[in-house]
Amino acid sequence: MTKSAKILCLLILLGVAAGSNLLLTEWGADRQGVPILTAQLGSTSPSNSVQGHGFGLYSRVSLNETPWIPMTFGLLLPLVCVGGMAYFLVRLDSESIGS
Repeated sequence: MTKSAKILCLLILLGVAAGSNLLLTEWGADRQGVPILTAQLGSTSPSNSVQGHGFGLYSRVSLNETPWIPMTFGLLLPLVCVGGMAYFLVRLDSESIGS
């Protein structure tokens, strides 16, 4: 695989990671979607009766009935793509050092 092909693979993986995350999830505070990966601010106890301001990653409102789709393809797929990017970066450096 040539250096330009590896760079193209990096850009494709970056596009897939960012695109799937932005298409299937919403980032922000107190959104209407199902919380996927959120944190609460202002609560001092872990009980559900204390409602603080939450921020983080929520599913799209249209996908509220199937939260596994944004979890899988909006959070886990981008993590796999970032791992693939790290692999290509390491392989790109190792071949340039060995030449």
